[in-house]
Amino acid sequence: METNNKLGRNEWQPSKKLIGGLIAMAVVLFMVISYIFVMYTDNAFISKWRTIYIETAMSTKTHQWLAEWFIPHGVIDEVMANKRAEMERQKNNNSDWGENGEFEGEEVEGEKDFYNVYYELDTDEFRDFLKNHPEFLADGYDNIVIEDFECEYGLVTAQGDPIVVVNSKEKCIIIKLLGSGYEGKMAIVKDSSKVTLAKSEMLGSYGQEVETFAKKYDALIAINGSMFSDAGGHGSGGIVRGCLVIDGVDYGEPKGDDWKFFGMKKGDDHLNIVTYKPSIVEEYRWAIQCYPALVINGTSIVDGTFGMGIHPRAAIGQNLRGDFFLLVIDGRQVGYSLGCTVSDCAYHMAKYDAYQAVNIDGGSSAVMFYLGQQITKSSSATGRGRYIPDSIMVLRQGSSN
Repeated sequence: METNNKLGRNEWQPSKKLIGGLIAMAVVLFMVISYIFVMYTDNAFISKWRTIYIETAMSTKTHQWLAEWFIPHGVIDEVMANKRAEMERQKNNNSDWGENGEFEGEEVEGEKDFYNVYYELDTDEFRDFLKNHPEFLADGYDNIVIEDFECEYGLVTAQGDPIVVVNSKEKCIIIKLLGSGYEGKMAIVKDSSKVTLAKSEMLGSYGQEVETFAKKYDALIAINGSMFSDAGGHGSGGIVRGCLVIDGVDYGEPKGDDWKFFGMKKGDDHLNIVTYKPSIVEEYRWAIQCYPALVINGTSIVDGTFGMGIHPRAAIGQNLRGDFFLLVIDGRQVGYSLGCTVSDCAYHMAKYDAYQAVNIDGGSSAVMFYLGQQITKSSSATGRGRYIPDSIMVLRQGSSN
């Protein structure tokens, strides 16, 4: 009986190799099923992030392989077809200021004027702050200069965004923008006549850093502008993509009507966002081309990612009072800011009542300088942004365009 029991217990036992093989097969099968599910499911959450991943990879020049290596081309093609459809819908969206004529350029002569012009401030909070810090009022309401880059004073706008700068002497405020996984800055400039565009001195060969533009023109605010050719991801920034118009002369390479043409006409401080036509170039004191338009005639016209994924962003806009917005969102920096969608940019513009707004070149080019000081964190190798063909700037009060 003893012998039979031993034989019964030892009749068959799977080897460790067999067990390991079965586990490996199960893991592989699980991975295959998961891959098929993730690639083809219509689940809203997975579909959203699959699309964003594809768009983010495919909207770069050097990292498209992150999508093409393991995502079926049919899935990629479908995502990119949606982007082309969105681009097509942009063609018929053009700005129209209607009866909103010349901006008055409100002056600050006292407390009442100050809070009327800087209506974005939380008035009660700001009044209390000035009571506790009378040194900022020593030269009057038209000469307040508060620079709080670490937001230590705790000042916020009426919309709840932290305030970085209040400079009534130069007629601007700068706010910090915070979103889900991203951070950036937006300058709100009260004198739109000071907004201009400058091109690289070596346009066609080499671009210049935003810092170089800012210091040369002693600019109040300077950000990047046009897209540019960037073969291999090491472009010199000297070859602009799209129009680059200064004083009615186009130094660029015009794109089709799915790229928006935008800028300011001669003798006019309105931001116009229109369909490109060669005949209108001579009307503009400055203009460039990019895409997409974000807000047209007070209505946000982008929904979701617009096929452009999550990246560092830059945008400009203007409201019916004439306030001009310059926005830069940092990105590609894990633990700090990953970047945002173009819809996020539209949201922040609309929050401050933008009537017109448009996306400009983003990525590692996106950077903002204030009085020669860099106040955003570029994802470029140098940390200062890239060499670019032109810069959108706000000149200081007393300077000429």
